Amino acid sequence: MEATLASIGDQERPLKSSSLVRVEASPQGSVSDEAAGLEVLRAASKQNLDPKFRLIFGDSGNLAYHGLTSLDQGPSFGDLVVGARPDLMNCTAPVDPALTQLYQTLASSRHVGVDPEFGKDLLDCYFSYQVFNTIDRSAFMRDMALGGTCFSDFLLVAIYSCGIRMIDGLEPDERQAHSERFAQSSKDLLAQELDGSSKIATVQGLLLLSWRECAVGEVSKGWTHTGLVGATANRKRNKSLRVTSQAFRLIHDLGIHLAPDSIEGISGLSPEEKHIRERLFWSAVIWDKAISLALGREPTFPPRKGHDPSMLVDFADDDEAWCPFYAHVSNRPAPLRAYTYAPKRQMDTFRHLAHLSVILHDLITQIYSSDSELDEAQRQEFCTSSQHRLQNLGESMAGSHQFSPGRPSPPPWIFMLLMLYHATWILLHRPLVDKSEVTLSSVHVMRCLEHSTILNQMAVSYHATFARRLPYVAMYSAFVAMSLDVTLFRADDVGEQVAALDRVRSWNEVLRDVERNSESQYPPLA
Repeated sequence: MEATLASIGDQERPLKSSSLVRVEASPQGSVSDEAAGLEVLRAASKQNLDPKFRLIFGDSGNLAYHGLTSLDQGPSFGDLVVGARPDLMNCTAPVDPALTQLYQTLASSRHVGVDPEFGKDLLDCYFSYQVFNTIDRSAFMRDMALGGTCFSDFLLVAIYSCGIRMIDGLEPDERQAHSERFAQSSKDLLAQELDGSSKIATVQGLLLLSWRECAVGEVSKGWTHTGLVGATANRKRNKSLRVTSQAFRLIHDLGIHLAPDSIEGISGLSPEEKHIRERLFWSAVIWDKAISLALGREPTFPPRKGHDPSMLVDFADDDEAWCPFYAHVSNRPAPLRAYTYAPKRQMDTFRHLAHLSVILHDLITQIYSSDSELDEAQRQEFCTSSQHRLQNLGESMAGSHQFSPGRPSPPPWIFMLLMLYHATWILLHRPLVDKSEVTLSSVHVMRCLEHSTILNQMAVSYHATFARRLPYVAMYSAFVAMSLDVTLFRADDVGEQVAALDRVRSWNEVLRDVERNSESQYPPLA
């Protein structure tokens, strides 16, 4: 058994060494994404197109980036070396699906503060419903079993904190007790994490905690962990933004916010770590837009100019069918007993959500920002160009991400994407609606009406299918639709006034019913 585990470790675990290694082409020519990357950088150097930033592996073992004015310029370009550290993967074999069950078994001893079976259920629940796809489950479970940088106790407990909100079979007071315990454990473990060097697993855990705290309503105070806007009355509601700010600061420290082609030394990372960094970057972009919209504040984490998420790598199980997870099959509601969605398209949905977030970033900064300098004609021009971008995105989703009235709702991540997509249409046209004279002859009013109607239909379908509270981003989208419907009470068409009132009543019924169910046998999803 020991020999088997040693063999697996050699094949699957990141190589570890305390020495410095030079990145070279493999004798067989099989790797050399890293070496080829160096050649590209050397060619750029000869053309006076040197990268503006360097990844530096300091004496303390910390990874950070430095720019052209930094005191620490690191090794010269011609003699580039990369520090091989346990938390930086220089060569990682793809996770072998055949070993998944073995990893599950080996990982059972790594659970923190919970029975291994309950811990496994919490992980299964979180990964079944995760909507932001920050964590690659196969890499996480491998490193949970064998040791490695895709796992940490802090990240594990952060996953517990999210999973406990969605898992079935718990009474409300029991769920609350677990939730508070996991929250306290995560604080204790976070203090230990922040005492060392910046790590990707720390960022992932912080983002998970931020999402969880927004979902439970603790959303409103400062933008930074240091308390830049720290003097609000409600201290309970500051957590999410402080945690989000910590995550963004660590992302900057690790250089994840920079375009890979602008960083010297990026080629020393393994393909797996490059993919993880890229996915984490887009997760932060998406969440930044979501929390900015909900609080009516400026985005703080912009997308990279000239880059998009098209090259994000799929999860290994993206083409598999999805069934809602229930720890106890008897708790599965009747509408879900035969529910299957195939393929589940989690990463494909994530790519579309990232594309949508780029559009939203421009929308917030150009239309809703206090610093916007667009005049009326420029606003109309921006609206037209953004509309084309949204139409192109909608066409790319057609066939794979659809809502059909009268049919069961798609899974939570697709539902959330579609809700935010239709809400973005309303956010684009709403500022151009003349609220003093709401007329159906206005193209902007009709655009808003079209997408408000779809949002209402989707929410009703989701509730009928899952009987759960709406995910946080979907809840915001519902607010956008309802606010538009209230505006339509003043429409110049009596029939539309009545239809808007019916939609508001429908929203209220869904929200009241979900609130009753969410604390009992039907906990919220995401």
